Amino acid sequence: MLKAQDPQVHDLDDRGDEGTGRACDTPGDLQHDMARDDIEDLRRRMAQLEDEREIRYLLGRYGHYVDLGYQDAWVDQWSDHGAYDLVTVKRDGVGYDGAMRFEGKDQLRSLVQDPAARKLAEGGSLHIQDVNLVVRIDGDDACGHSYSITMVRNGKGVQIYSAAMVRWRFQRIEGRWRIAEKIQREVGDGSAFTDAPAITAFDAAKPAV
Repeated sequence: MLKAQDPQVHDLDDRGDEGTGRACDTPGDLQHDMARDDIEDLRRRMAQLEDEREIRYLLGRYGHYVDLGYQDAWVDQWSDHGAYDLVTVKRDGVGYDGAMRFEGKDQLRSLVQDPAARKLAEGGSLHIQDVNLVVRIDGDDACGHSYSITMVRNGKGVQIYSAAMVRWRFQRIEGRWRIAEKIQREVGDGSAFTDAPAITAFDAAKPAV
């Protein structure tokens, strides 16, 4: 028979319920653990809201910089290997016909510095990028889907110049969100939305599996 001072007895006592050490937990201890989990969940959700706000701000400035002619600031919003992939048609001698892809900051700068585009855009356009924006964040990467509307002023007033569906990829680089890829397709071409997740906002706040 084991004696009270036998080390094996003390070992069993220390382990508690199947070695977890939790056999003697009080209701207060369990509530404390639940509260800690709730706080951690709240922190994660707050971090997501902050990330979403920064991404919305990024897309808001995207339009401001184009419309006001801040070309360097617009280019700086992209990652070094950022890419703009679009299918479009030339209108009034401005833009491009067919499928185009501008990759890297040099090509993106040439896009925004195009003389015909600048004449149309600067001081006479509204590039709205975050209509119906839905974002899914996974650490330092994020994917978003939105509608894009460009409005221009001409002799007939302000008119819709183009409308499109957009898939975005974002990356957090050195603490700042940047655009990694923009895939834009005209209305009626939903190919940019083929991977749009059918999830609720509540589920989107959960950690990605």
